[in-house]
Amino acid sequence: MNQAFTKSSYIFRKKVFKLFGGSFKIMDIEGNILFYSEQKAFRLKEDFRIYSDISKREELVNIKTPQIFDFFGYISCK
Repeated sequence: MNQAFTKSSYIFRKKVFKLFGGSFKIMDIEGNILFYSEQKAFRLKEDFRIYSDISKREELVNIKTPQIFDFFGYISCK
């Protein structure tokens, strides 16, 4: 398991001035980036991916819905 999942507290930062979609940085109390995520706008099916850093080389979690209206979704952790 990735050591970043063992923290007791996290800080979430969302980039406000992004034209399409959203990006999130998840940091520890010291301000170190633990996770990074981008969400594309105007998608009928959700596809939310969490990466280990901004370079998006290592995908840690993938949340997607198989249908347009899915209230529970599907979570895949790597």
